[in-house]
Amino acid sequence: PYPLPRAVHFDDEIGRVFQSMGLTEEVKAISEGVPDHYEWRNADGASLAVFVHPTSQPCFEGRLAGSPAPYAGVRLRRHL
Repeated sequence: PYPLPRAVHFDDEIGRVFQSMGLTEEVKAISEGVPDHYEWRNADGASLAVFVHPTSQPCFEGRLAGSPAPYAGVRLRRHL
């Protein structure tokens, strides 16, 4: 396994996959719920960024797809 933490989020669908694998309690034991914010930290535990209102991925992607690229030569490519 990769030696540093890097998984920061999983959604309800992945939660159901863990449940179907019988891993619910194991995942709960090593996970931490985040009710009102999302925070990035470095390896020393120092805060790098805090997001008080997490972004809705579908809304975010919709806005990206409907807006012009912010820089010349930038092209939005989606892999579905």
